[in-house]
Amino acid sequence: MKLFLVVAMFVGLSALAPSAAEAKGLVIINTGDDVMEIGDVKAEARADVESATEPGVKVGVKYNRFGIFWIDFFRWDSSFVLFHGNTFYEVPEADLAEVSAVPLKKPFTVTMPPGLIGLIILIVGLIAWKVIGRKKAGDGEVVAGDAPPSEAG
Repeated sequence: MKLFLVVAMFVGLSALAPSAAEAKGLVIINTGDDVMEIGDVKAEARADVESATEPGVKVGVKYNRFGIFWIDFFRWDSSFVLFHGNTFYEVPEADLAEVSAVPLKKPFTVTMPPGLIGLIILIVGLIAWKVIGRKKAGDGEVVAGDAPPSEAG
């Protein structure tokens, strides 16, 4: 059972979206800036925005990150930006709200990255496993599902 939980957590965490990383030995550490797309620029403002930036810009959230094996564990210093590819343009939030086709709302995964969610689930699971293990190994207590001791006679 223990091996199954470890394998399931590894498979679940490794299935998350990969991103650029830097290899250092056997551990892959990913750090630096990244941008997550949240929407497009309004059609009526697209020409003005693209003349000031570049064609094809989108609205996104830029953040700094730290992760291991392409899974982000911590994200901080987030802000709304216009971006295209790896180039981003910092714009005052009030101005960006006027040209954005979507409301400026940071996605949940910016504040709670997938690696941190997985780590919390793993810690809660290990605590629950320890607590349940102690209850079953209690002082002769009958645990639901256990058969009562039989009397020979």
